[in-house]
Amino acid sequence: DLSLEIRDREFFVILGESGAGKTTTLKMIAGVEPVTSGAILFDGRQIQDLPPEARDCAMVFENYALYPHLSVYENIAFPLRAPGRRTGEDRVDQAVLRIARLLGIDSLLDRKPAALSGGQRQRVALGRALVRQPAAFLMDEPLSHLDARLRNEMRTEIKAMRESFGTTIVYVTHDYNEALALGDRIAILHDEVHSDAIGIA
Repeated sequence: DLSLEIRDREFFVILGESGAGKTTTLKMIAGVEPVTSGAILFDGRQIQDLPPEARDCAMVFENYALYPHLSVYENIAFPLRAPGRRTGEDRVDQAVLRIARLLGIDSLLDRKPAALSGGQRQRVALGRALVRQPAAFLMDEPLSHLDARLRNEMRTEIKAMRESFGTTIVYVTHDYNEALALGDRIAILHDEVHSDAIGIA
């Protein structure tokens, strides 16, 4: 019984305890979880029947989900080389270097994920989402595995990133301090929910 309207370029936080349906909601927007009823709209257009790759969303996962056999450079470049989104190598190189500098990881581009700290891995995961410049970023508790100092550091970076890119962000967390520090508006989920309508302007 969930109905949300997320405004264009808004930093919208979904806050709730474990099992409330936060991640499920994010996955339904992304298209990796089916919607049993209701509708998901982007700019008023229904997208619930579109495959994930047609929705122009980039998702940042709680567990980073980096490719362990690829370097930092290759992980960030991966979305630009995906079938149907092929980009010339010159443009790939420019985009990866620009994002790596923005996130302060340009000196790590040759390393594999196993050689990185938790904060560095999270920056790579953010970089892989940012490089695509999607219509919306979906972030599933991206800071939950970091220590308190790194969490505060990354909150500042995410806020700065939002101002640089001006993109709609839907951010899931169980931490109310994080929600208050980052969100323009906050939706609180108490119990498990079922989709009715989700609209992203």
